[in-house]
Amino acid sequence: MDIIQQNKVSVIMPMYNHWDLSHARLMEFRTYLPSNCEIVLVDDCSTDEDVRSGTAFWQKSSVALHPIKYIRNQQNLGFTKSLNRGYKVSSGDVVIFYSNDVVMKGNVVQEVLNAINTSDKKVLVGDRSVYWAAGWNEFEANGKKVIPYLEGYFIACKRDVWEELGGWDERYSPYDYEDMDISLHAFLLGYNLIALQSRLITHIGGQTVYTLNPQREETTKRNRIQFIEKWSRELSEL
Repeated sequence: MDIIQQNKVSVIMPMYNHWDLSHARLMEFRTYLPSNCEIVLVDDCSTDEDVRSGTAFWQKSSVALHPIKYIRNQQNLGFTKSLNRGYKVSSGDVVIFYSNDVVMKGNVVQEVLNAINTSDKKVLVGDRSVYWAAGWNEFEANGKKVIPYLEGYFIACKRDVWEELGGWDERYSPYDYEDMDISLHAFLLGYNLIALQSRLITHIGGQTVYTLNPQREETTKRNRIQFIEKWSRELSEL
């Protein structure tokens, strides 16, 4: 049995309006995802009716080659909490958290499974890592520290790894610093952080999040404070 068939994969994707993005991703999933994948769509209380009607079309249509689970938040919860809700209804041995502004151009699932199954350690997989001093990942804690992390638009791991990590920390809701938090947590537990740098996906970025909160900078500042408070001892000891 090949490496793909050995692992059921859940792709978890939140949506907030912008049905054009989600529809495009579903077309790509149909083309490139292997048959043992399920898709979990989390509607973050979209106001556009296209989101619900479009999802219903995909669930009923023979166009969809993969099972699609759909859940709808009763209020807007943001990216972090929506990912956690999607995980709870997923059933895959491997989970991929996927933003709907990430364009898929090939079978990236194969790359994920290769990274997970060829390592001698538990791993957290992303597409891109930020390992240089980028401002938001620099901290003064017993000297200057730079925290490498996997960007949250694409994160994957085995289910037992995600259970041990405890999911996305919802103190960072609706978004920002949740990816740095989960990366640091994994690193401190001894996991390998693997960046695929895949040519099969492209993050176009910033397509939906700015419609949620025009005060993005204030959200980022608040979550930075929370990150420092949570990890102050570890930041000093690193």
